[in-house]
Amino acid sequence: MIVGEVEDELRDIDNDIISLEAEIKQLKSEESFLLAELKKYELDNTKTKQSKEDPKYDTDIPAIIRHDHFDPSISKFFSQDVVESRIVKPKNGLSSSREPIDNSEVKENILYENILRMAGVTTFPLNNHVLGNSDNWLGLRFDIYSASSSKFVTPHYAILKKVKSENKAQELEESWSLHRHTLPQFLQLEELQKLLKDLEDGPRRFAFAIRRQLAKLQYKADKIAKLSSFNLGHFGVKSSKPIILKIDKDLQCQRIKLFIINRMSLTKKTHVIELSCTDEAVEFIQVDLTDVDSDTRNDILVCQSILKDTKFEDLFKNFRRLFEHLIQQQLI
Repeated sequence: MIVGEVEDELRDIDNDIISLEAEIKQLKSEESFLLAELKKYELDNTKTKQSKEDPKYDTDIPAIIRHDHFDPSISKFFSQDVVESRIVKPKNGLSSSREPIDNSEVKENILYENILRMAGVTTFPLNNHVLGNSDNWLGLRFDIYSASSSKFVTPHYAILKKVKSENKAQELEESWSLHRHTLPQFLQLEELQKLLKDLEDGPRRFAFAIRRQLAKLQYKADKIAKLSSFNLGHFGVKSSKPIILKIDKDLQCQRIKLFIINRMSLTKKTHVIELSCTDEAVEFIQVDLTDVDSDTRNDILVCQSILKDTKFEDLFKNFRRLFEHLIQQQLI
């Protein structure tokens, strides 16, 4: 009996040892996990401390995107709406000092402004020290998106001034006038300014009329820029060379000159296609096929017939047809 009891006790002790070893293993695993969590916590604390000590370090707020595209002739009229410090009133006759403002609040305001600017037309603060009473002035800003470059182009600005003039009954009336601007002159500004005679709704109507013209112009420019994406490989030629080597155009996109690759030319002279356009479509086409041995009159007529009266929305499609013909005829 005694021997049996001792064996039972030894067996119980062995089982206790196994249980303790398993428990120790589990505790070591938990210790490793807690040490890793502690290290992560200490690292986060270090980053938080750095963010408080270093104003350049910021994990929550993205970098500021500033828009400083001011024409030198009007830059003095713009208000510095983002400042780095504010003046603290002097105490006890002591000189004034400067105290840093909350940088996160400034960044938040700028980001909010950038979101609003995506709408295309916004107002902006003007420099009251230069212009005087702010109620007599209004700043308009025009932001246009370019589909070809996937970014906003340099914005345009207009500064409106409230003026008084006599009507036919010799009564004083208030209206707005265009004081300074960076808008293209070909936008028929003289005609559009007639909208500003309406004191209440004039600036809005003026702004959106300008915006429509700028957007239409950018649409044309993007359609023309897209033509540069054509290459010989798109038409079954074993080459990735671009078909259009250069594009010249005026600001209104009324006259467009395209320099076309000419693989058949020993002199490397390019073919040239010149377009004369209205606001909506191609009106006149001139085609110059250089260093071609055969009679090109029929080919020129075909090119002109393909592009004649092409609307800008169909420009890419019709130029594809044009290049297909020129490659089939071994002209490019």
